[in-house]
Amino acid sequence: MFDNSDGLSRLCLGTAQLGMDYGIANQLGRPDDAQCHRLLSGALERGVLCWDTAGSYGDAEGRIGEFLTNCHHRDQVKIVSKLGNPPTDLPDTGLRQWVTQEIDQTLCRLGVEKLAGWLIHDARMVNRYGAALWDAMNAQVERGVTHRIGVSVYDEQEFQHALGHPPPLAIQLPLNLFDQRAQHAGLLQESADRNDTVFARSTLLQGVLSMRPMDVPDKVRPLAVPLQQLQTMLDHWDTTPMDVALPFVLGVDGVDFAVVGVESLEQLDDNLDRASRSMPADLRAELSRAFADLPVELLEPRRW
Repeated sequence: MFDNSDGLSRLCLGTAQLGMDYGIANQLGRPDDAQCHRLLSGALERGVLCWDTAGSYGDAEGRIGEFLTNCHHRDQVKIVSKLGNPPTDLPDTGLRQWVTQEIDQTLCRLGVEKLAGWLIHDARMVNRYGAALWDAMNAQVERGVTHRIGVSVYDEQEFQHALGHPPPLAIQLPLNLFDQRAQHAGLLQESADRNDTVFARSTLLQGVLSMRPMDVPDKVRPLAVPLQQLQTMLDHWDTTPMDVALPFVLGVDGVDFAVVGVESLEQLDDNLDRASRSMPADLRAELSRAFADLPVELLEPRRW
């Protein structure tokens, strides 16, 4: 289902921007219907066939569903969506029914019969429900409504906990020039050995890596210092953070896809171009060493 040998791009289209104003550097806001259709159609034409979404992304799933209804190539699209948190604590006996209802509603909004991936959106749910949650998720594979289950994680502990579940999983995690925790901890290699499918998200740290240091918002002002350090470093290589961000992530062993949210088709084309570039080994090594000690409060957007 996630085989890249058939020309499937390693960019996965993030769709949060389709349903809400998302990202600290978002300048265009939520696209109108015509822009949304143009973006989704253009992604399909360019081989960006893996799309990441969630019920919590405003009306993104509904807009994708409207597009796919009239799309002749809808079967080519591989959609990964996510299970949100229940409104209240559920007993284990009611968990499977609720998970089933949630995925059925997702399929209805998207207008599809099966997902490529169905992920637990908040890994803390695994701590709360344990094996009962995994059993409820596995039941959806048995029902034939998702090809693979998995989890979206934020840190090494959540990643390590996910690796305690039998493979293969779909795992989504933050990875960028500043946040290389999973790589340095060796978890990506362990996941690759299990034949998991790994999606790297936050590849631009919600757009911070595309900004000038003086333009960093006040709530993450301390990021201006490493951002200036990064730009000074890359000046010696005659390149920019935007030029190396995607090649760096896609060159990390164990990463299958990079989730990229865009506001326009022009941005998608720009990301496709950059993703196709290679990176000198010496520069990769330098970038891997430079930002190992940044505080987690700056690396996780949920803490901003």
